Amino acid sequence: MESIQFRLSNEEYHHGAEYNTWLSSSQLKDYLVSPKYAYEMRQPENNREQTESMRRGTLFHDCMEFVVNGGSVTDYIATLAMFAPPFNPKTGAPYGSATKAYQEAYQEWLSSDDVSGKTVITQADRDYIIKMASAALKNDVVSKMIKAGKPDDSLVKGPEISFFYEGKTPGGNPLKTKCRPDLLTKVRCIDWKSTSAKSLTADEIGKIIYQYGYGISCAMYQYILYKLTGKFYEFLWVFVSTETYDCVVCGSQNIGFTSAEDLEVFDNDTEGVCVFNPGVMQFRELLNLHCHCIDTNSWEIGSEVFTEPDANGNRIIEPSMPAWAIKNPIKAYV
Repeated sequence: MESIQFRLSNEEYHHGAEYNTWLSSSQLKDYLVSPKYAYEMRQPENNREQTESMRRGTLFHDCMEFVVNGGSVTDYIATLAMFAPPFNPKTGAPYGSATKAYQEAYQEWLSSDDVSGKTVITQADRDYIIKMASAALKNDVVSKMIKAGKPDDSLVKGPEISFFYEGKTPGGNPLKTKCRPDLLTKVRCIDWKSTSAKSLTADEIGKIIYQYGYGISCAMYQYILYKLTGKFYEFLWVFVSTETYDCVVCGSQNIGFTSAEDLEVFDNDTEGVCVFNPGVMQFRELLNLHCHCIDTNSWEIGSEVFTEPDANGNRIIEPSMPAWAIKNPIKAYV
C-alpha cells in the first residue's frame, strides 16, 4: 500500500477495510481512558456515533477543503441539498417540522433527484457554514496558508492528504499509524477547529487543547510526517468560535515538536529519558502503552493502568479532596 495517498476519500480513510487497521490519533487518545476501552472502540460494531457538533464540524471542514481546492463558499453550499418547507396559506409562514404537511413534503423531497448523492442540510446549517468559513477566510494568516496549500502532488501539499506509516514495536511487531492533515503546505500542517468557547485567548485555547488531547494529535501528525517525508512541519490550529464567529491561529511551539532535531532526538530516545513539550510526552506515553498491548497481545486492563502498583502488585488509587473542601470542613453547632 502507498504510504502517501492524495485522493483517498474520508470514508475510505476511516472505515475502508484496507485502512481501518491503522491507528489514528483519535484511536490513540482512547488509551487515555484505558487499553480495554481503546480496544473496544476499534471493533467494527463500536463505530463512533456522530454528534451534532461533529456533524457541523464536518461541514466546516468540507467547506474549507472545497475552498482550498479553488472553489467558493457559495459553490460549496450549492453541492448540498437544503429542504425548503411548504408555506401555510393561512399564515403565510412555512409549516412547522412537526406538522403532517411538512413531513409529507420532506419525505417526498428526500426521494427526489434534488437530494440524490448529496449531503442534506438545514437553513441553520447553511448559515453556520457561511459564518464559520467567512470568519476563517477573513483572517489574513489563514488566507495566506490557503494560498500556500494549493494542491500539488509533486510537493506533497494540499488538503486531506492521507499518510500511513508502519514502524516496529519494541517487540518487533508491526506498528501501523496514520494521519490526515486538514491542510498541508510545504512547511506547515494546519488543523481546522470549531469551538463553543466565546473567548479565544491563549489561556482558553490552552485549556481546550489539553481537554481534547489536541497536543497528542499534533505530535503524532508531526512524527508521522517526519518519518515519511524527512521534514519538520510546524503545526498550527485555526480555531473558530461557533458562538462569536471569532477566528484565531494558534501555534504549537509550547506543545508539540519544535524542529527536525527535536524529532530526531525523540526517534533515537529508545530509553524514553529525554524531556519534550507536553503534547509530545503524552504522545510518547500513549504510543508506548499501545506498543505494550500489541507485544503482550493484551488489552484487558482498565483505568487502573494509570495507578502505580504497590510492592504487592496492588493498584489502589488515593484521590484527594478539592482544595476548597479541605479549607471548608463541615461543622455542626449544637
